[in-house]
Amino acid sequence: MSEPAGTWGRYPWAKSGQRRALAALVAPVAGKSVVSLAERFATNIYRPGAVIFYRSHVPLACYLLRHGSVVLEFGHGNRAARGIVVEGPAILGHWHAVNAAAYPVTARAITAAVVALIPRADSGRLKFGASGELSTIGRV
Repeated sequence: MSEPAGTWGRYPWAKSGQRRALAALVAPVAGKSVVSLAERFATNIYRPGAVIFYRSHVPLACYLLRHGSVVLEFGHGNRAARGIVVEGPAILGHWHAVNAAAYPVTARAITAAVVALIPRADSGRLKFGASGELSTIGRV
């Protein structure tokens, strides 16, 4: 399984391991796709500080971050958490949901985050372009 091309170019200062994790975790989404997906799936609002998903958990879904910002925390154990901020709209955890691979980071809301949950069965129907951006939505 290879990781998809991602959006790490927006984060040139990230370390190479963080870039690989980010490429597999985050995919940008255009306006029409956000509305189309948001209408199909349950949406939750996460308050600042709330955890959306935890490091080492195997996902049952991927997440559509409609509005707000999330930090992907790379720290673990007794180390101080270091993270990368992701602004919506974006798809979080798609590669991990499709491949049933554990998340390498914890995602925590920084601001109020409006997030739609896309079940794993439907995650495989999302199609991404060469740039890593969501390009088409199959029959979800």
